[in-house]
Amino acid sequence: MANFLNVPQAADRLGVSIRMIRKLIAARQLPARKIGRCVRIAVAELERFESALPVR
Repeated sequence: MANFLNVPQAADRLGVSIRMIRKLIAARQLPARKIGRCVRIAVAELERFESALPVR
């Protein structure tokens, strides 16, 4: 399961809240997959999203 992160792991990686990750998924800005009852975000998709963010 190293290719996927759960919502709290993705939130930690981006430095945002779990709620924000869920909002991004709901708005279809961050692609995610449901595996059983769990929501998983592919590491490659998270990196792609991260690289598209404006630099602070």
